[in-house]
Amino acid sequence: MSLIKCNECKKEVSDKATACPKCGNPIQSQNTNRFCIECGNEIGPNDVKCKYCYSILQKNNIVYVERKNNSMAITGFVLSIVSILLPILAIPGFIFSCIGLSQCSKRNEKGYGLATAGFIISLFFLLVIFLSIIFGIVAYIA
Repeated sequence: MSLIKCNECKKEVSDKATACPKCGNPIQSQNTNRFCIECGNEIGPNDVKCKYCYSILQKNNIVYVERKNNSMAITGFVLSIVSILLPILAIPGFIFSCIGLSQCSKRNEKGYGLATAGFIISLFFLLVIFLSIIFGIVAYIA
């Protein structure tokens, strides 16, 4: 249970109440469940910010805080794609993708999917590089 303010008298009232005990104003409209359009999670009646995606709420309307694209995630993805032609670029692609994954989570930025894809692609090409080196050494010794 939380306390909300009555629209008429501004007295704090239980969010479970159907009407304000002081002035009788119906509270039903304030009890309706609100959901954040950005992330889909429920928003409390007195929330100023969505506690999940941090969108700012003003006058019962959601004002979107535009999330930036994470440059490390984009760079890691691009390097991992280019590593198809030049496999050595899988190393910096892997590093940038790891940093991008971390930053997207901490800073709530866009690009988590790109960073994940870059991570997987780079990991694949790192495995290809590793196996090429191993087979090259084995072939040289034999």
